[in-house]
Amino acid sequence: MATVGSRPGRAGELRARLRGVRGSLRLQGVPRRPAEVFPSLVALGQLRALGWQESLRTGRPVGADGRPRPWMPYAAVTVLAGLVGPETRVFEYGSGHSTVWLAARSHHVHTVEHDPDWFRRTLDMLGPDAAGADVRLVPTAGDRFDAPPGDAYVEAPTTAGGDRCYDVVVIDGMARRACAAAVGQVLAPGGVVVLDDTQRSAYQPAREALRAAGLTELAVSGPKPTTTATTTTSFFVRGR
Repeated sequence: MATVGSRPGRAGELRARLRGVRGSLRLQGVPRRPAEVFPSLVALGQLRALGWQESLRTGRPVGADGRPRPWMPYAAVTVLAGLVGPETRVFEYGSGHSTVWLAARSHHVHTVEHDPDWFRRTLDMLGPDAAGADVRLVPTAGDRFDAPPGDAYVEAPTTAGGDRCYDVVVIDGMARRACAAAVGQVLAPGGVVVLDDTQRSAYQPAREALRAAGLTELAVSGPKPTTTATTTTSFFVRGR
């Protein structure tokens, strides 16, 4: 009869696999000690209340109620919620779920989108909230990072309908460095620029442009909808 002892190769393989599984579980944050179990369950419960599990299930940035929310860290959305009220003047580079969320809170949301598909999808998602948002399809000659001088997309805050002075400017679309350099002319005293995904090295020029303009940065990191990754959104505040 064969025994485990007579097949050391097989036993060693099983032990190696077991070690790999244990290592994988540790990387995924599974509690390793009894004292970690309850706090971990509490943290998961808090994420569930925010809609994290629902966003993983649907693949969309939504809350527990299924409604759209910004695709930003949950802590950053909490900060943004404190900045936006019914009379807050908002300009947004890049449309999507955040547009719907903003339009449900402010009567003065102006958004530009370069992609025709996302433009149509955003209008479909807005539904009855469309009255609070002016969403425009504006092409750009630039890429995700920059654009040539005078680009229509970058200059959109000065040509959009309504106020040309904004309390909150969200940069979450194309040509981020160029947009960051341009918002100074339309940002109100005490206004805030929201730059998403500032953990990415590719967006550091945009970050540096806002700092160079004398704005004070508050970086907020944490989990976000649809992913297990930790990302960062930065808030840049202009003095009064």
